Amino acid sequence: MKNKRIRAFMDRYPEFMLALTILTILFIVFSTSVSPESYKNASPDKVTATTTTSNLRAGYGPYSTSNCYYRCTDSDGGSVYERGYVSIVSPSGCPTTTARDFQDYCIDESTLMEYDCDKENRYHTQKQINCECSNGACIVGDYVDVTVTPSVKYVSVGDKAIYKIKIRDKHPLLDCDTSEVDESTTTSNTEEIRCKVYHTYNLSVLGLPFTADYPQEVMIYQGRSKTVELTIQPEYQGRFTFTVTATQNKDQTLSGSDSATLVVNGYTSCDEACQERGYEYGVCRTSCNSDERNLGTRYCIQEYISVKNADVVSTTKVQAVALNATAEVASTSGGEGVGAATAETREVQLYRPIYCCCGVRELKVKAWTNKNTYESGETARIYAKVAYTDDSNIDSTVYGTVTKPDGSEEDITFMQVCAIQEIKAAVTDVEEEVEEAESIETEIQCDSGICNPRCIYLSNYKNTETEGRYKVTVRALTPGGEEVQTKTYFNVIRPHITCEQYCQEEGYDYGICRGSCIDDEYDTGSDYCYQEIHPALRCCCGKLTPPQPPQEKIKLHLKRGWNLITMPGKGELDKGTCERMYGFIYIDGRYYTMDEAEEKLGSEELMEYLRLHSFWIYAFKSCYLEFSVEDYTSYSEVNLDEGWNFVPVTRDMKSMTLDDIKRNCELEKTYMWNPIKQSWEKIDGVYVFKENDLYHGFISYAVEECGFSQTMLSPPALPQG
Repeated sequence: MKNKRIRAFMDRYPEFMLALTILTILFIVFSTSVSPESYKNASPDKVTATTTTSNLRAGYGPYSTSNCYYRCTDSDGGSVYERGYVSIVSPSGCPTTTARDFQDYCIDESTLMEYDCDKENRYHTQKQINCECSNGACIVGDYVDVTVTPSVKYVSVGDKAIYKIKIRDKHPLLDCDTSEVDESTTTSNTEEIRCKVYHTYNLSVLGLPFTADYPQEVMIYQGRSKTVELTIQPEYQGRFTFTVTATQNKDQTLSGSDSATLVVNGYTSCDEACQERGYEYGVCRTSCNSDERNLGTRYCIQEYISVKNADVVSTTKVQAVALNATAEVASTSGGEGVGAATAETREVQLYRPIYCCCGVRELKVKAWTNKNTYESGETARIYAKVAYTDDSNIDSTVYGTVTKPDGSEEDITFMQVCAIQEIKAAVTDVEEEVEEAESIETEIQCDSGICNPRCIYLSNYKNTETEGRYKVTVRALTPGGEEVQTKTYFNVIRPHITCEQYCQEEGYDYGICRGSCIDDEYDTGSDYCYQEIHPALRCCCGKLTPPQPPQEKIKLHLKRGWNLITMPGKGELDKGTCERMYGFIYIDGRYYTMDEAEEKLGSEELMEYLRLHSFWIYAFKSCYLEFSVEDYTSYSEVNLDEGWNFVPVTRDMKSMTLDDIKRNCELEKTYMWNPIKQSWEKIDGVYVFKENDLYHGFISYAVEECGFSQTMLSPPALPQG
């Protein structure tokens, strides 16, 4: 009877029954689904599943059934600058319905773990991104640098002005997997792997009234740099400041710029400018003489030179241009060969200012000797150069007179030498050849094979038997009858025994002249060292001792922030790569700075304390100290006081538990310091000390005095009764 009533109700209201059926189906579907919104705040490794099955393959990827695949969605669309999450859902129709979420997070302050979907949205992927990381995303910063060199360039109307534009990409670097490696950018001589990630930058130049030639687009691999040329053809004179901007073509908000100046002179030369001011000549050179007027750099073409190593160029009056802080690496054409060059191929661009010097034209002669002091009987080598103040050359007859210490005079003649090679050939003392040739080259300025003055003059004077001061008068006579003269001096002393000879006569193995003698050398004073320098060199005698066996060096790695470390043993500590840091030591229930501890304990006692205890070092950046070990510390040497103790992790603690080493010590609590997390971590007796723990430290609270050695030495017990 009841079934008949239900059937009659269904026949009477068919529309209601249809709606009820649809609502039932929708409720069933909804109850077996999971909304991705519920996982937005999940932790990176949390997994939530509506059903479980043993056929699930590692939480991502397809089922073994070919008609069932996961569906992957990325909330931030693959952007590393937003904190997002990846949702993995198996749709209905699969053996089971499962959902998983993976949220982006910071591994540390400089590494992001980014989750993403593959191209077909079937799998989730993960990559480590090197960037400044905060709250699960890279911090948006300055991701392109532009440098224009030189910052100021001088040219004349009609001449080309060429600048270098260096664009450096600073996007976060990706760790590559094998599917992303660009094999064309790797070589057998390097382990570097470059990802197939590059950026294209649009270049623009503003502020120039002239035509400028430069590439409109530059393609740069991520994290690399490239240098291109900017060529300007000035049409009139003036001073022009312009700006070069590089903008990423896919994101106009990412750009960098730099400014430079172009100074265009007219056709007025330095000589013309000086003559207009009433001088007889004008000449361009790196420095003006004391009797010349310096008009600055306006009337002289400025030079930029490239060298493979900055130290082969004199630093006098040379300014380094910031192609970069160390060297400008030449890039290859086409944007494909942007790679690191070796030290031999690096070039630095240097700027040498050229000044316009005005003066009155007159003949001058300069004379000098190759040494200030000679031993009696030694040949004195006398040089002279003759030239006009405007650097023009003149052939002259050079002669002179030597006045001896006894007042007698002797005429000397000079031979003309017109090449450095001829001068070296005239030098007979091989030991002095290099130094003497360098002193000559300082008096001769050569450019593109043309030297000024073109020739110098040389006289060898051998009659130096008399001790004392010699005066040399040098005269130069031009074909036109113009004559000038100058004077120079040198001293002659009697021969002395050398430092080496004296020390060997005294029974030492060697003798050497130096500024100060080392600890194990005998200082004989300055009588046997004849170099005329101030302060005088000391003659140092010493014994030769074979070197000791090499010491083992250990790197003590420090993280940025607080580090609890110890000395590995007896030896010497070097700061290594660490520059700025602070140290604190826990003694008698309070902290002391290193200086306070040394004042309290003494330097030797402090070093002993540092190897038997752990102590704090605060580093402002990650670096390492270097320790040369003479003798390692053993945990059996460590003794504990009642209360808190700063304990070292010695080399022989490796692979041992805390219970193994504490022996008869009753430790109430023990903590290890985590320098990465900058926090304490509690450990117990079963904790095993690992390789990474060596030469760090931990703290333990001891109930009473004890030691880690096998037994503690103590007097006999008192008798009973």
